[in-house]
Amino acid sequence: MSSKTLGGGGGSAVGVVKFLQGNSGGAVGPDNTGVINLIGSGNITVSGNAGTFTETITLTGTTNHAIQLGNASGSLTSLGVATNGQIPIGSTGADPVLSTITAGSGISVTNGAGSITIANTNPSGSLVLLQTQTASSSSSIVFNSTYITNTYKTYFIKLSNIVGVTGVNMDFSTNNGSTYVTNNNAGFLSNNWNSAALTNGSSTATCTLFNSVNTKYDVSATLYIHGLAGTYNGSVGGGPTYNGTGMTAFNNYTFYGVNTNNLNINAIKFTPLTGTFTAGTFSLYGVTQ
Repeated sequence: MSSKTLGGGGGSAVGVVKFLQGNSGGAVGPDNTGVINLIGSGNITVSGNAGTFTETITLTGTTNHAIQLGNASGSLTSLGVATNGQIPIGSTGADPVLSTITAGSGISVTNGAGSITIANTNPSGSLVLLQTQTASSSSSIVFNSTYITNTYKTYFIKLSNIVGVTGVNMDFSTNNGSTYVTNNNAGFLSNNWNSAALTNGSSTATCTLFNSVNTKYDVSATLYIHGLAGTYNGSVGGGPTYNGTGMTAFNNYTFYGVNTNNLNINAIKFTPLTGTFTAGTFSLYGVTQ
């Protein structure tokens, strides 16, 4: 609350006030009784004290620690007292509101007294788990456009403890799994364990991640799939793949590429060469930029 006092110092005559001049409207003199009226408006009040010869001008209607709002009538209202991290957020045609910042994916917001700290919880190169599927007599495992989006350009897929297969194929789709690339615009290179020879599988539609796996063994694979939102979609680097009993590497490296004619890949399917996936997990991760 603020005020301004006008007075003559306890009645001691130091001069005579003949006029008061405001910001506009010209000078105002006293009426025929020698009185000049001071009248408040809006949040301004004027209180007189004849005993002390004073007029006190006071700003009212404010709240301690609150942000003040104006209005069309020229008065003030209080927005409210903000808590830690709250800021006024505009609303077209209405008073702003106090609210905190909402953290998006991979972002954390920490509100403090007079501070807001925004941090990246997934720095470049971090893995963000998007989906894990557990096989159980499964004829295929598919990751679709719910998880494969333009949010990430590189994906990491982990196949763990896959049981009951003689090998695993991988196919890409540009229409969310309705069909898969079959136009021979794909190819891969791999070399088996303990061998320097590269297997060239160019001009194919399917990438064979590994084959000739004894069904009594478990197998695992690690794949990096890059460029899903670009022209050259589905560049894969993977391996090694192992059997879980003797830890022998079946395929050391597999590199796979597919040309989708500028259509974005939005589904990846894994199928066994024969039979079904008896058990195992398939986990899809997005790699932050």
